[in-house]
Amino acid sequence: MSLILLAVALILNYIVGTKTVSVERADILQKILWAIAGVFGVMAAGLAAWLFRVVRQENRNREEQLGQVRYMLEVEKKLFDAYRKPELFVEALSLVAAALAAEQAYFMVLKDSAIVRVYYSGRDGGGDSGEISSVYAELNFPYLAKKSREEGSQIFYDLDAIKEKSAEDYEWLVSRGIENLIFTPVRGRDEKTVGILGTVNMRRRWKHAGRLECVALSFGMALNNRIAFQTVKRVGETDLLTGLLNRNSFQQAKKTYGNGSFKSLACIFVDADGLHELNNHLGHFAGDAMLTEIAVSLKRHFAGQDLYRFGGDEFLVICRDMGKRAVSSRLKTTCRDIAAAGYHVSAGMEWREDSFAVEEMISEAERKMYEAKHHYYEEKGDVKRSREMNRILEGILREKKDSDALLAVLASNFKGVYFVELNTDSIRSIYIPEYFKEMIKEAGGKYSLALSYYIERMVASAWQEPMRRLLDYEKLSEELEKGIRPELEYEIKDGTKVFLTIYRSEDYSDENREMIWLFKNVESR
Repeated sequence: MSLILLAVALILNYIVGTKTVSVERADILQKILWAIAGVFGVMAAGLAAWLFRVVRQENRNREEQLGQVRYMLEVEKKLFDAYRKPELFVEALSLVAAALAAEQAYFMVLKDSAIVRVYYSGRDGGGDSGEISSVYAELNFPYLAKKSREEGSQIFYDLDAIKEKSAEDYEWLVSRGIENLIFTPVRGRDEKTVGILGTVNMRRRWKHAGRLECVALSFGMALNNRIAFQTVKRVGETDLLTGLLNRNSFQQAKKTYGNGSFKSLACIFVDADGLHELNNHLGHFAGDAMLTEIAVSLKRHFAGQDLYRFGGDEFLVICRDMGKRAVSSRLKTTCRDIAAAGYHVSAGMEWREDSFAVEEMISEAERKMYEAKHHYYEEKGDVKRSREMNRILEGILREKKDSDALLAVLASNFKGVYFVELNTDSIRSIYIPEYFKEMIKEAGGKYSLALSYYIERMVASAWQEPMRRLLDYEKLSEELEKGIRPELEYEIKDGTKVFLTIYRSEDYSDENREMIWLFKNVESR
């Protein structure tokens, strides 16, 4: 534009020079035009300078945005494998500390609002605090943690503001040499706060927590993946009932037992005696209780050793660098504890100072276990084993407070005792005669159908209809819930009189509609 004005001024100057205008007026006009040209020239230069600054600022902003994107990608790249390599949390935090010019960056993992783990990185390196106690977690600035969970990101360059709200937080921070800090909550998939991400002692004064907030999601996703991975790993390597390692874990670990890194090795093979009978008479919940008790005893006396549930009723203990006498003593104590709880196990042990062929050692321990089992059954005999099983059943019944069923079991003359689950029509037998076993088998385990067979084949015709009315489970359930105890005295086809009583179990509920059917000879009432 200044060039145009200059051209205009030159043209006017020419025109003025060719006309009959006074020299004095022409000079004034020329000066005005040159002044206008100068003003426009200055304005153009200013505009050019402003445009230059705008372009440069835009370039800086673009570069900063690109830098932040690179920073986010680098952090996310580090956290990609953190689910199986937790040390990558530390490496990612080192990037966060550098991005915020901070002395240290940290990631506090929360569980039910308590800090359970802390990853950190900074000038003095980094690390993982590991699992920390809830007592210690409560000392980690509870006021600030609560404020972050409720209000979001927080920035403090003046710790006196914290002192006014929580002297405990202030003392905790000052004692660790913290002068300023910034942190933001890390949310899980359900928007619940699962952690706190922050930095301390920044050399630059930040107006907002954008550099933390932009990577908080990545830390949250990495933590969720880690929790999921640990859950899957635990399920894959651990027996869910007992909490012991499973056979998969043994297959992974067995190669380490023969590497010669220890002086002695012991293999203990344990088998639960009577598990099959418990499952048949009281159902799998009773068998599960037995297996759990055995596992608890093994954990108590062989803490720190490798404990496996090797099969359905089999357990394996691997002891490294433990003397033979100590292993034998602990095994005897374990067996005594299990016996005191009302159960029995057979066990075999193989101890060596060399030739750690673990499969061979397990086979030898298993052979010794079977010798012990044979001796146990030979010593006990059928009658004694039956009495021992009755004692176990009696104890379990007492625990369930099914006193009427207990009296029935102890009675000298009864026809059958059954636990029946109304929701599933399934049966657990305390005592079951052979003829009814066949009917249960024929009915595919359905109690109502088996009882229909019993009514048709064994009950006298005059009593068949009253018996069938008892198969109306809904009406039966209503009576039981009102406290009514259905009873019926009837005859079977050989003339024997039987008295039937139906009880509601102690833990009867909508989810567990279990009742007890007690059949007794009339003379034993």
